[in-house]
Amino acid sequence: MSRRSIFRFVAVVVLAGVAWLLRSGEVGPRAVASAQPSSFVVAQPQLESSDDVREPPLDVATPEAAPSEAETSTAPIDNAAIVEKRPPSVGFDGVFTSPGGSLVSLENAQVVFRGDRAPSRVIAIERGVQLLVLDLEPDLYTVDVNADGVVHRTQRFDLSDPASAPTTRGTRVTPLFSGRVVPTFSEPLYVWPAEWVAVVAHTRDGRAFTAIADKLTMEPRRLFVGAFDVRVRLTAPGLDAQAQGESGVAVFRPPPRYQSWELPGSAVGSLELLQEPPMWIGLDVFGLPLGWKRLAPGAHEVGFVLDASDLEPRFATLALHVTNAAGAPATDARVTLRADTSAHRREDQGDVAPDSDGRVEFTRIVPGRYEFVIECAGSLYQDRLVLAASEHRDLGTIKLSTGAGIDVQVIDAAGQPVRAWIEIGPYSHGARTEDLYPPNLNRTTDGAGRYRLPLPTTTSIVRATPLEVGSYRSDFHRRSTSALVDPAAPPRSPLTLVVALAVTLELDIRMPGEIAVVDELGLVAYSISLHGSQLVRTALPPGLYLVRRAATASELVFETSVEIVHDVLRVEVR
Repeated sequence: MSRRSIFRFVAVVVLAGVAWLLRSGEVGPRAVASAQPSSFVVAQPQLESSDDVREPPLDVATPEAAPSEAETSTAPIDNAAIVEKRPPSVGFDGVFTSPGGSLVSLENAQVVFRGDRAPSRVIAIERGVQLLVLDLEPDLYTVDVNADGVVHRTQRFDLSDPASAPTTRGTRVTPLFSGRVVPTFSEPLYVWPAEWVAVVAHTRDGRAFTAIADKLTMEPRRLFVGAFDVRVRLTAPGLDAQAQGESGVAVFRPPPRYQSWELPGSAVGSLELLQEPPMWIGLDVFGLPLGWKRLAPGAHEVGFVLDASDLEPRFATLALHVTNAAGAPATDARVTLRADTSAHRREDQGDVAPDSDGRVEFTRIVPGRYEFVIECAGSLYQDRLVLAASEHRDLGTIKLSTGAGIDVQVIDAAGQPVRAWIEIGPYSHGARTEDLYPPNLNRTTDGAGRYRLPLPTTTSIVRATPLEVGSYRSDFHRRSTSALVDPAAPPRSPLTLVVALAVTLELDIRMPGEIAVVDELGLVAYSISLHGSQLVRTALPPGLYLVRRAATASELVFETSVEIVHDVLRVEVR
């Protein structure tokens, strides 16, 4: 027998041994890997036969010409190359989570994966808060969790594209082929504990409420993030749709994830019950009541009907007329309505051009707080707007400035240029700084710390926050103080903003009251309301400040000036 034939014979024997091990149950457990902690369950496939190993078959030798020396080489098998030929698989890393976002430990549970095309999988869990499955065929899966003491609403996961998986995991495949990297999807598996109830909304024709977004041609998150709230009563509200809720009955928990608008099964959120039903549940949409439903004892959900016709009258509208300094329609201006809540920011509300008469109208505005900006040829108009549900506001005519921009230069304490974000907001004496500056960072200096700022129409404040090196994240440990820009007397030379490391200010507060730290422009840089003595800390850019304590909103009882330089400064507030 040739060396090549011997080698092939040995390989077949080894593979047969592997198949026998798999059948005997020593490799590839179906549910729990004993090496893992009790809170972490790993599921791998139960291979039914040697065919399930799915390794490439060995060629059968034929009595042809004698093999060359290269063909009879005894080089080791390339395991990596063989593994790459296996059919693709994906992983699922699920965490059992309450609708409020906390972890839930399950006992004696089953998780069922039903693929649209892939075979179903049932995974048993003795105890754990997490489930890791590393051998699923790429597909769309319907997942159900069955366990005592909790209710799971069917979830749907798209695991069809391994390239889109955000993480990868390693897994043992067989004793011969190990360390395979599996594209893994990480998702929460929401389970409702016994004292939690789902608040559900469907359209009148029984579809999930997110179908309303499709009808309005809007993304669901632009419409529904933060849109819902709940009131709860033990007594019936009668015919009063706006009846107030009662405290101590239940706590409403909206979807816990950032920019999330829905829990499984068309749930807009959940109620953590503090008292036993029956009780009455009222759903608010954009702050306005939709209706009341009775929650019966033992119920796991309470349902409401919501359609586009319910949302339309709740949207706000905004109208305005834009002119240039000469009073002519500013058709070359661009108007932006930018929501403070990033989920509500929409492309159709950015850089909107006025019509031939200089008029602009925004419709279907989700109620909330917005930055309102008009820019045109070096001039800037800016305001902060809070638009309520069903509000129709007309700003009238807005006349822009002459259009001469301002050169801004950002440097550090040593005079070196700094690349930074430039923030600008309307000035209002006595207001909180953070209420004036919009939360949207969208103006950046060049590498030399320079920026051409449009001239504001009204008196404004400007500051700079350095960018982290090689990143668009901000270094909030360093920042400039606010500078005042008066369009009636704009700076002739570049406006220089000096960024410096923030310094800790310790306030040793001995008496209750409203505490405020005010900067040189009369803006509140820090404030806190206390009912007793306490030591509080804040970090502020170096500069001159006033520390004040007021017993009431109009009664100032303590004030002292401080200069923050570079060391921690402690101030006693009496």
